[in-house]
Amino acid sequence: MSYGTIIVNSQTGKAIELIDSRECDDIIDTLSTFTGVSFVTRDRARGYAKAISLALPLSKQIADKFHLSKNLSDAIHEHIKSQYKQIRQNYLDNNKREEIDTKADVKPLSKSSSISPRMQLRFDSIQQLKEKGLSDRAIAKKLGCSRKTIVRYRTMATPEPRHRPYRNNYEEFHTIIQEGMQNQLTRKVIFQTMQQGGFKGKLTSFNCWFRIRFPDYKSRLSQSYYSDTDPLLKTAIFRFNRMTPRRLSIYVCNPKCGICPKSGALSEDHILANDVIDSNELLRTLRALAISFKLMLGQSDPKVLDRWVIQANNSGVGKIKSFIRGIKMDWEAVRNAIKYKWTNGIVEGNVNRLKSKKREMYGRAGFELLRRKVCLSVNG
Repeated sequence: MSYGTIIVNSQTGKAIELIDSRECDDIIDTLSTFTGVSFVTRDRARGYAKAISLALPLSKQIADKFHLSKNLSDAIHEHIKSQYKQIRQNYLDNNKREEIDTKADVKPLSKSSSISPRMQLRFDSIQQLKEKGLSDRAIAKKLGCSRKTIVRYRTMATPEPRHRPYRNNYEEFHTIIQEGMQNQLTRKVIFQTMQQGGFKGKLTSFNCWFRIRFPDYKSRLSQSYYSDTDPLLKTAIFRFNRMTPRRLSIYVCNPKCGICPKSGALSEDHILANDVIDSNELLRTLRALAISFKLMLGQSDPKVLDRWVIQANNSGVGKIKSFIRGIKMDWEAVRNAIKYKWTNGIVEGNVNRLKSKKREMYGRAGFELLRRKVCLSVNG
């Protein structure tokens, strides 16, 4: 794969030059023609830093804020990956210490006792219209319900839940289920025995019913794998396996990830990630460093960088120290990123436009035509 360089005027947002190389010498030759430039924004590539310092020694280099945040998140991901086994063990130990009530009563499954929000809203609406003196016909027309429904709700003091009996007749096969459990058979074998006795249900629905009714049951097969594991810990293992090092690093660096911006609803992964982070001191430290670093980039005082570096060094995290060494090698450009408003965002937009034009021309033109289409286009 070959790489190139694009130069953009940050004031106009137009691409002014395209170079078919990333080599320092090639970039110096082109940059030398742009005299009088005060600021140059760039990514973290050392070749660009060297080329700019040689070609435009009087200009101030500004490291891009996005790439700085990306470098920090990559360092956090690498450290989480190296400590992943210990993080997993800490999370499972934390769940293992929680007390569980293995003798909790199982609610009857024959009826549903919940009242849906829709039922509650309809009941309240009918009662309010009734108090206003409207007739059953008028209420039915206003709410779009049948008159029988209005009469039934009107006579209630409180909304009554619907009784929905389960179709599958599990209780008729109680003896077969108990014998299978005493012999420590698997759920599938118990189900097959019930089928031979005339059971008409499906295996999926039986498994759901069985897990709810007998959450602590273990067959011989499951005991061979989980002989020393309680049900709560098994659930914790299955949940944690969804949180890969990459996904965990995303939630560490972005506390708002998984939160709906409109309703504020939390996703399951967001809840799980927060549980894992709360159970581990290292992850809490990494999250604090990531949040403070992003807040620092939004300020205009470069002195805060010194305080953040001291705080990060005191954390003792190896990968963070490597990130700090990279910052110190590019110290002035990073301080300028905090001090000045210029960023590399306009360049990234032009890179996306460049890629679109390359796809349009795929296999039919060379670099010179691409350069003309990008740099000489009237629409920029």
